Amino acid sequence: MIDVTNFDTKILDYLASTGYLIEIIDKNGVYVYASGTYEAISPKDIIGKKVNEVYNYNRDHNKSVLLKTLFLARPIKNALYEYKSSTGKQYYDVMDSTSIISNGEVWGVISIAKPFKSIRGAIDRISRIHQADISVINTNKQSNNAHYVFEDILCGSPRMQLIINEAKKIAIRPASVLIYGETGTGKELFAQSIHNYSSYADGPFVAVNCSAIPDTLLEGTLFGTSKGSFTDAVEKKGLLEDAQNGTIFLDEINSMNFALQSKLLRALDEKKIRRVGSNNEININARIISAMNITPTECFKNKIMRPDLFYRLAVTTIEIPPLRERKEDIPVLCDSFINNNNLAYNKNINKISTDVLTLFNQYEWTGNVRELQHIIEHSMNMVDDDEYVITKAHLPNYFLNQTNSASDISNKKDTGLGKNFKEVRAIALKEYEMKFTKYVVSSALVTCNGNIKKTADYLGISRQYLYQLIADKNISVGSFK
Repeated sequence: MIDVTNFDTKILDYLASTGYLIEIIDKNGVYVYASGTYEAISPKDIIGKKVNEVYNYNRDHNKSVLLKTLFLARPIKNALYEYKSSTGKQYYDVMDSTSIISNGEVWGVISIAKPFKSIRGAIDRISRIHQADISVINTNKQSNNAHYVFEDILCGSPRMQLIINEAKKIAIRPASVLIYGETGTGKELFAQSIHNYSSYADGPFVAVNCSAIPDTLLEGTLFGTSKGSFTDAVEKKGLLEDAQNGTIFLDEINSMNFALQSKLLRALDEKKIRRVGSNNEININARIISAMNITPTECFKNKIMRPDLFYRLAVTTIEIPPLRERKEDIPVLCDSFINNNNLAYNKNINKISTDVLTLFNQYEWTGNVRELQHIIEHSMNMVDDDEYVITKAHLPNYFLNQTNSASDISNKKDTGLGKNFKEVRAIALKEYEMKFTKYVVSSALVTCNGNIKKTADYLGISRQYLYQLIADKNISVGSFK
C-alpha cells in the first residue's frame, strides 16, 4: 500500500471540509485515503478495502473512475459517473482523477470530486433539454418552469459577457423585454434567466411559440375561452392568466397576425383581458418577454408587426449576436456539450481536435448554437469506445460537404482570373479530379483489402464521406476484398 502517514493530510482534509470528495487507492485498487464527507460512507468503512468491495461495478473497470485511471495510467477530467454502493445505494459524481507515478511506475490514483446533492435533478434537466421541442407550449401551471439562470449562459467572448451584464440590469426592473436574434442563438435561455433573476421569479414562467399555433387557435390559447363561445368551447383560462404574477414568454411574436396584435396591445395597455366569447374583464399582472428571429428593421420593412405593439413590447431590448460573430464562444460551448453528453452516451471524450476547431471557426453557423450542439451530439455517437477526441472523421457528412464547398468558393474568388479561362479550367479540373479521386480511393481500398473503416482512416476522411465517394465514382468495393 502507499504510505500516506508520512505526509501531512491537512490540505486534503481542508478540501474535504469545503465539500470536495477525495479518494486515494494504491496500485492494487485498495483504498488508502477517503475524505470524511463522502456522503453516508465513513472512511473507516472503506480504508483497506478494494474498490469493487465498496462499489458494485461487476468487475467493469470502465464504470469506476479510479480503476479506469489506474488501468489507463492517464488523467481523466470532468467524468460524470453513476454507480451503486455495495448496499445498492445510487451515487452520482463529477470527478477528476490522475495517476500517482514515481520513477516511471504507477503507485496509485487520487481523485477529487465535487458532488451535487441534486445531481439526479441536474441529469434529468439535461435529458429534458435534449428532448424538448421549442415549439411545444409550456402549460405546467404548478411550478416555475424556467430551468435556466444566467450562469447557464456559457461564453468566452467579451461581447456576450457585456450582453449578459446588460440583461441582468434589465431583469431587476419590471419593464417589458424584446429579445431578437437568429434561430438557435438562445433567446429562451435569456428569457428564463431574466425571469429567475427578477422579482417575478416566485411566479410561473409560461412560454408559447406563436408560430407553432394556428391563428384560429392562438387567440383562445392566449386569452382563454368561454363556454358556448363556439362549438365544443369550454370555460378555460388562457396563458396570460396562467402567467399571473409571473412571466409570459411570447416567442416569434412577429408571426402573430395583425388582428391579434391589436387585441394583445389593448390587453397590455389596460392590463385586462377578455376570454373569447365573454364580456367579463379579467385583471392580469404578468411580465411580458417577447422574442423575434428577425431584426426590428426587417420587421418594419416587411410590415409584419404593428409599430405601436413593437414599442409597447420593446421598452427594453436585447440583441443576441449569431455564433459566427462570437466564435470565441465555440470552445467553451463544445466543452459543455461534450461534458453533458459523456454520461448519456457512456463516453469519456476529452476535447475536439485542432483541425475540427479550425473548421468550426471557418463555418458560418446558420443554425447557431443549436446547430453546434447537434453536431457535437452526432460526433459523440460516431466516436468508438477507445477514442477520446472528436476528429473530422466523426463529423456529420453534411457539415464536411458545406465546409468543403465554402472553401472551394473562397479559393475561386481569390484567383482573379478571367471568366472564360476559369470556366474552361473548371471543366478540365473537374474531369481530372473525378479520375484522380477514383484512382486514389481504389488504391486505398486495395491497400486495405476493401475494409471501409481502415480505408477511411488511411485517407483521413469519415466513413460516410468514403461511402459517398464510392457511390459517386461507381466503385465496386467487393472487387477489392
